[in-house]
Amino acid sequence: MRWWMLGVPWRDGPRPLPLATAARENYGMGSDGVPTFCPLCVSRCGARATVADGAFVALHPDPSHPTGKAICLKGKAAPTIVYHPSRLLHPMRRTKPKDCADPGWERITWNEALDAVAERLMTFKTSAVAVC
Repeated sequence: MRWWMLGVPWRDGPRPLPLATAARENYGMGSDGVPTFCPLCVSRCGARATVADGAFVALHPDPSHPTGKAICLKGKAAPTIVYHPSRLLHPMRRTKPKDCADPGWERITWNEALDAVAERLMTFKTSAVAVC
């Protein structure tokens, strides 16, 4: 069984997520939720997110949306996935070869990650020929 199906509660409770000011003002406690979609698969089902005290606590189907008649288990587990303690929140760089048992990941800044990607893309630009 997958970890998100276990229904394990958070250790520290829900952590707050930054929300757009409009969402905070227009959708308070008692409302139908914030209109959104579920990004966990290709269907992109219409959904309503329940937010309490700035924390995402539940995802429900949005019957007014063409693809929102139901939400699958992945969608129902969205808060667990968002607040999972092992979720990556920062870019990581491998420090050892791919065939090592321990890849030796190190945390890097977003600027370092973007610079590394841009540098790799520039090597392809000079060595590859575009095919139309």
